[in-house]
Amino acid sequence: MKFLTSALLALLLPMAASAELVEVNKKDVDVKTLLVPGKDNIVVFHNKPTYLSHQLYSRLGDFSKKHPDVPIFVVDVPGASSPLVKRYALRAFPAVQIYDKDGVLTQQGPSAYKSVLQMLDGK
Repeated sequence: MKFLTSALLALLLPMAASAELVEVNKKDVDVKTLLVPGKDNIVVFHNKPTYLSHQLYSRLGDFSKKHPDVPIFVVDVPGASSPLVKRYALRAFPAVQIYDKDGVLTQQGPSAYKSVLQMLDGK
């Protein structure tokens, strides 16, 4: 399982080098410390590699190459007992949160996921 997560992250590493897409592989992280001040930030939490998450990450990578001014953080959640699950009220993966330029959480859950998909579709 850890190999699959590492393999998925390895697919994303080339994208991170050229754009604002950053993978975070820690057992516990305070998302607020990741955010880039003065910019809208997208945080995506993932647990296990799935077809859905792979499609989303691929599209986020493409988006970040075209829009490097939008920081995107992909946070690996090691399991259901992770402190991240409780702290950020994660119920399903991939889970998306959107923060505004002031670092205020503006959307999370299904509405944030839908907003990100619309953004990726150029709407």
